[in-house]
Amino acid sequence: MTLYQSTSSFFSSLFRVAVCGGAILFVQESAAQSSPLAAAPQAAQKPLAPAPAPTSGFAQPEYPGGDAALIAFLGQNLHYPTDACKDGAEGRVDVSFWIDEQGRPYGFGAIDAPHPSLAAEALRAMRLMPSWIPGRRDGKVVPLLVHVPIVFKRPANAGN
Repeated sequence: MTLYQSTSSFFSSLFRVAVCGGAILFVQESAAQSSPLAAAPQAAQKPLAPAPAPTSGFAQPEYPGGDAALIAFLGQNLHYPTDACKDGAEGRVDVSFWIDEQGRPYGFGAIDAPHPSLAAEALRAMRLMPSWIPGRRDGKVVPLLVHVPIVFKRPANAGN
């Protein structure tokens, strides 16, 4: 079983691979969406002043289809390495990469991986990604750095 947790912003979300092998994808609602306070209707309030216009045209790169599509892609392509499972390895692998002006991901790197096989698997799966919608700064398409944390977590019943 593979468990992914999605938050309101993909770039702050953690992906969780729950067991060694298998492929069932669970997408959990963000805390803001599942909060009873967020679901409660709020009284209409008259704004005191119009919202200011954004001063800079900054937009992060976006996976085609959005966060849910990226989660589904990783659910299909990310696998817990057998040797890391046998070694009892688990933990967070921070993957960073660039999205160029055409939306192509490049320059992949893994930071602070708890096991070499976990880093290799995270990088392997991320390198399979299709092109993204490129990011913008001040209205111009520019290369931007993206960080995706992936957390490998063994279930309590997984043996060594």
